[in-house]
Amino acid sequence: MKITINSKDTLLTVDTYQTFDMSNVDDIIRDDLSERGIDFDNYNDIEYNSKDYLRNISQASVDYARENYINNDGIILSISDPISVYSPKYYNYTTDSYNATWEISKPKLKAYILGNLDDYIEFLSDEWVSLYSDINTQNRTKYSEYINNNFELSDIFGSDDYICSMIDYYIRKIEGKSGFLERYYYHIIDSVNLLEFIKY
Repeated sequence: MKITINSKDTLLTVDTYQTFDMSNVDDIIRDDLSERGIDFDNYNDIEYNSKDYLRNISQASVDYARENYINNDGIILSISDPISVYSPKYYNYTTDSYNATWEISKPKLKAYILGNLDDYIEFLSDEWVSLYSDINTQNRTKYSEYINNNFELSDIFGSDDYICSMIDYYIRKIEGKSGFLERYYYHIIDSVNLLEFIKY
C-alpha cells in the first residue's frame, strides 16, 4: 500500500520559523561583516533563499526517516523523496511541511496495531483528537467495547487518515520517549549547510 503523508502529521518537522530558523547563522554573518567594518544591524543586503533551504531540509528529513524506519520488521518498505513542499504565508496556526509517499505493508501494520490496540487508542486521544472523537463513544478504550458498540475495526484500516495516524504511532514507538528531537535536529543541521542558502 502507498500513502501520501504530510510531515506535519508525523514527528518529522521541517519548521523554519523556530526549529530550523535561518537566523541561526546571524552571529556568523555578524562576525564576518564586523571584520569587514560593516554594521550588521544596519546591513540590508542579506538574501535568504528560503525555498531551496526548505527543499533541502525536507530531503534531509526523508533521509532520516529512511535510515531509521525502514527496518527488518517490514512495516515501512520505502519512502519517496519529497514530492512537494509548503511554506505558509503566516505561521499563526501552521508551519512548513512536505509531502512524501510512504509504501507500507498494510497486513503487518494492521497486526502491529491490533497487538498494541489499547495503547494506540490512547495515543489517538492524546495526539489525534479528531480521529479519536470519531470512534470514541462513552470513552470506549477496550477492544471488547468496540465490539459491543458495533464498531468495526476494518473501518479504520480502510481510512488513509487512520493509516497515517498508525504510521505516526509506529514511528513514535521506534523513537522512544526521549532523545528524538536532539537526534533529528542534529541530523538535519549536519546534512544541510545553512550558509549555502544565504547571500550577503
